[in-house]
Amino acid sequence: MLPPTLRLTPEQFAIVCEANPEAVLELAADGQLIRMTPTGGDTGARGLAPPP
Repeated sequence: MLPPTLRLTPEQFAIVCEANPEAVLELAADGQLIRMTPTGGDTGARGLAPPP
């Protein structure tokens, strides 16, 4: 678990992403690292469906 006070620079974020390619991460404007929940099920299927 990451401490809520942890802040990264864009360069540090790039290093973390390179070291963890399976992780779904975002960097907030204030430098907070956000761990995203992978999509799945219905959401994933909608994302793959061709446009109507």
